[in-house]
Amino acid sequence: MRRRTVTALLLQHATALILTPPPRGDEPFTDGFHHSFYLATHIVYVQSAYNAIKADQREIPWLYRYVRQSFRYWMRQVKEQKKDPDVYVDIDGIGEICDCLRGCGMTEGNDPMLCEGTLYMLNTQRKNGFW
Repeated sequence: MRRRTVTALLLQHATALILTPPPRGDEPFTDGFHHSFYLATHIVYVQSAYNAIKADQREIPWLYRYVRQSFRYWMRQVKEQKKDPDVYVDIDGIGEICDCLRGCGMTEGNDPMLCEGTLYMLNTQRKNGFW
């Protein structure tokens, strides 16, 4: 099956999804957001065949808006974690967002969000390569 056909089928079904938005203000982190977030990033991965081919944000703009909205949430959590080390930050999630953005041709030079995420990951990484 051609890529366009697979993508069209995926998007046909994906538009029916209701993704749980990231928490706002003092709302608690929920499994609903967690599952929605990873579903969204994996749909983006399918679109780009795990970054084997260049994706196009214009094909599913609502999904990229959701991924970027989620990124803003995670970066707010990063700031909160500096005040309170018990605040949860999903570094894997931040990494997936960076991968999703790279898969559609974004670079640290042309996308401030990707630049911020990459810098966070580089600054957080330990000398042994772990986080």
